[in-house]
Amino acid sequence: MKALLLVCLLSFVIAAYSQAPCCTPNQWQDYNFNWEPYRGFAAGINITYDAVNTRTVAQIFENVGPERTRSLDIIALYASKQIFMIDWKRNRCVLADLTEPFEKACIPQQANFLTSITLGGSLNAYVFGWESFNGTYDISIVSADGNCWPISNKILTGQSQIVDGDDSWNVTPGVANTNIFTPPSFCPTLATTSFENFKQEVRALPVKISEAKLRLLFGF
Repeated sequence: MKALLLVCLLSFVIAAYSQAPCCTPNQWQDYNFNWEPYRGFAAGINITYDAVNTRTVAQIFENVGPERTRSLDIIALYASKQIFMIDWKRNRCVLADLTEPFEKACIPQQANFLTSITLGGSLNAYVFGWESFNGTYDISIVSADGNCWPISNKILTGQSQIVDGDDSWNVTPGVANTNIFTPPSFCPTLATTSFENFKQEVRALPVKISEAKLRLLFGF
């Protein structure tokens, strides 16, 4: 049922062979388009992933398109066990002790290889699916070029309804600007809230980050 749902979501050419789960390169950036159909919103998010230095950043934009404005940053520094949320509109910064360990961006070993596809006539990709810890079913589409670049993530309910998702655009290797990992001067040096409260505040934001990216970037 889940594999059939993909046919409705994507135009692809099937090639029938198996593929093992894979991991992304250690450093990359992308523009992440996040959408949640049942809440009627879309958001643009610049993602920076740095496994070499165990740190991640999400720069959130309120609007999608030319009029977008950067409103919020979330910076996770796993080496120092700190996670910041910076509200640029209000010059507000929240700091929590990061209690989760850094994890590589990998397709889980328990994931099932569903199929290989071709997107847009030229982009070859692999589709994996697995049962998630909360009873949902995760589907992840990654590039088939040996790099395992993220392309799309979808979270489905038991009734095969999409409840959350994100799509990656312009994925590039490396970290172009390391300054984005430095919190602004108005941020505190000691924790102002617990990690659990921090997670609740992030999930309550009007501009959402997909659950798949929250898990990957910040250990939610």
